[in-house]
Amino acid sequence: MIEFAHKYIVNNLDFRENAIDALSLNDGLFVFQDKDSKLFGYKDIKGDIKIEAKYKLCRMFNNGVAVVIYTKDLGKIDKISDSSITESLNSKGVIDVNGNMVVTDYAIINDYNTEGLTWALSASFSLEDNGFKRDWVQIDKKGDIKKGPISNIAHIYNNKEYPIIVINTGFMGVYYSFLDENGDYLTDFNGDKGLSLSFDGSERTELFKDVTRFSNGLAGTIGYNSEGESAWIFRDRNLDPISEPYDSLLPFSEGLAAVKQLTHLDKFSSHMGKWGFISMDADSTLSLSIPYSFSECGSFTGGLAYFMNTGATFDIEGYINKQGKIIWQTKRKK
Repeated sequence: MIEFAHKYIVNNLDFRENAIDALSLNDGLFVFQDKDSKLFGYKDIKGDIKIEAKYKLCRMFNNGVAVVIYTKDLGKIDKISDSSITESLNSKGVIDVNGNMVVTDYAIINDYNTEGLTWALSASFSLEDNGFKRDWVQIDKKGDIKKGPISNIAHIYNNKEYPIIVINTGFMGVYYSFLDENGDYLTDFNGDKGLSLSFDGSERTELFKDVTRFSNGLAGTIGYNSEGESAWIFRDRNLDPISEPYDSLLPFSEGLAAVKQLTHLDKFSSHMGKWGFISMDADSTLSLSIPYSFSECGSFTGGLAYFMNTGATFDIEGYINKQGKIIWQTKRKK
């Protein structure tokens, strides 16, 4: 990696003629763009081409495979039709580290998880059926379907615990839910194979305005507290609320979750707008482990979390450990 970074700094990898969104070396390969054809391929750490530049777009390798957008020879198209639109939509595939195409003909393919699975979208277009139809399936690295299809969902995001699904309800906006281990809706409480909004509170809501990913068996969802204020709350795998409401929160990471204290405009608080960290006790209750004292903060990674405290003339930012002790900090003038 040191050799790779040095070659990048001195521009000795011959791939920076055009902008690359991200520089990363995974499975010994990185993305480059050919300056003449403008197509993308992969080079190794020495800068040698390992997979020729023939793709319209490439993502970095992940667990031995990479998602690419390839060009299709659709032949001569005399007129735009349902089939020609459908064919052009499904131009994403998956290649292995040797450049072999192992999966083809999807409109969206998420990065594979550590179990070698991902969710992919097959899109079709039909004027008679009012436009686009979306069928999501879970596939392995060979393209074999493991779960699905699930129709007419805007997006499915992979996650180690429960995948997040996105549903566009049209004029009502975008809402979120989860899939369970079988690929069914985790929040289909009435068992009708569909999801609906509960406006009067008489039923458990099956859709949320926003969610976080599940981590440590908990996910954050946004809703309303007893005073009618918008608030975030943590829920367990049964989607039962198990925490007090917060103004904002981040998913659990390394046993701790950053939370922003919910304050009321008519009640003064010396901690108004401050962030702290909660943890889960042995009896599965949540408690404040690091007090509300930060203007901004991030999740813990490698035992440290970023924080920032704003001031009138300068801001202080740095890192804390899991005991809340400042490990390093610096001043930043405004």
